Amino acid sequence: MKRGRNTWQKKRVAEVIDGFDHSFRVEEVHGRVKDEGIGIATIYRYLSALRKERQINYFMCDGRALYSKNKIQHTHFNCLECQSSKHIQEVELPLGKITGGKVESFQLEIRGICKNCLSTASSE
Repeated sequence: MKRGRNTWQKKRVAEVIDGFDHSFRVEEVHGRVKDEGIGIATIYRYLSALRKERQINYFMCDGRALYSKNKIQHTHFNCLECQSSKHIQEVELPLGKITGGKVESFQLEIRGICKNCLSTASSE
């Protein structure tokens, strides 16, 4: 895996990313290294290289990039009535069977009416 020069900045950003046990945003990484003189563009370039090498996953959440070291799903349920958004932790779909390939990650947005809005509508 050739990633260009192996600079101290890349090593430091890699250390920060390795320390996350959850999904993260670029701003979280930058917040931990900016005082060391590492710019946000360096972080974006490094994450882009990791994405190309398929070593990190990328999702869109609330219009912003969200990264994960794990090959996971990213699923939301968005209510059309109250505009609330809820992360759904586990969705099991036979995507490998459907696609005929190996699914490493997926992002899904489900839209509908939430439980609270349904109960409010039925009580009126």
